[in-house]
Amino acid sequence: MSDHSDYVTVESLAVAYPGRAEPVLRGVDLTVERGRIRGLLGRNGAGKSTLMHCLLGLLPIGAGTVERAPGVRIGWCAQKLVIDWFLNVQDNVLLGARLRGLSGREARAAASDALAAVELSDKATRGPEELSGGEQQRLMIARTLAYAPDVYVLDEPFVGLDALAKESLMSRLRERADAGASVLVSSHELDVLGGDMHDVTLLDGGRIVFDGGQEEFLTHFVPQNTIVLTLRRPAGGELRRALGDVVARADGATLEMRIGRGEPIGDLLARVVSSADVLDMTRSSATLNDAIRTAYARSAAADEENS
Repeated sequence: MSDHSDYVTVESLAVAYPGRAEPVLRGVDLTVERGRIRGLLGRNGAGKSTLMHCLLGLLPIGAGTVERAPGVRIGWCAQKLVIDWFLNVQDNVLLGARLRGLSGREARAAASDALAAVELSDKATRGPEELSGGEQQRLMIARTLAYAPDVYVLDEPFVGLDALAKESLMSRLRERADAGASVLVSSHELDVLGGDMHDVTLLDGGRIVFDGGQEEFLTHFVPQNTIVLTLRRPAGGELRRALGDVVARADGATLEMRIGRGEPIGDLLARVVSSADVLDMTRSSATLNDAIRTAYARSAAADEENS
């Protein structure tokens, strides 16, 4: 059962499509909490869109439950265009405000604010067919913003958007999350999403292979960072023995070390400096892409072992 901080709770969810031997989703548990931005990640075909459709009540569930808190409003921005082609840009967005229960001046103000957020104010009186593909995507986002739901379900919302439009959207989503909304966003563009993502849900093969905080995700799959030192002379055997297992590679004057994420490096560097002249140092932190690649490799190895 969900508590007061949960908008949606999913338990043991399974979904199968007719004609497919394997389920699309199997044993999925997920909690959508208020005030959080959650990245729903996974390769194509992992089941992300299917899971979103189940949260929205658009697909029949084979097993398990999807429990929504009483009165919770869920707003959806689909990956494919869902636009009322018979209305102009402003009226499309106004529709979102009206579905929210606003009318008159309040609805027009909400629509105007949403159009400004996606930089479409100057296209308000045009028909959707006059917009570019990226602008049509922004129109759908504006309608969702005008609806102002408790839960934003966004399926690849950054596709077709330029860099400024992506940052503008993330800024607005940050504001909505800070105000208590929940954001569930599926995206491959981790450079846009990564800085603001509180939680990560990683799907692979219809199963959740990770669900937790972003830092926990990185630590779980890529527990070490890399430090590369350029020395004046090749590292001697005594120095390599003093450093122990942290040495990943000693190639001529290049010394590569791996240390745990968050571990202090002062003592380590002091040991190096006491025995060698350091000319340069670079430190590489693990990225979300690194963690995802590792997760996929582990999942593939587990599948092969179980087959």
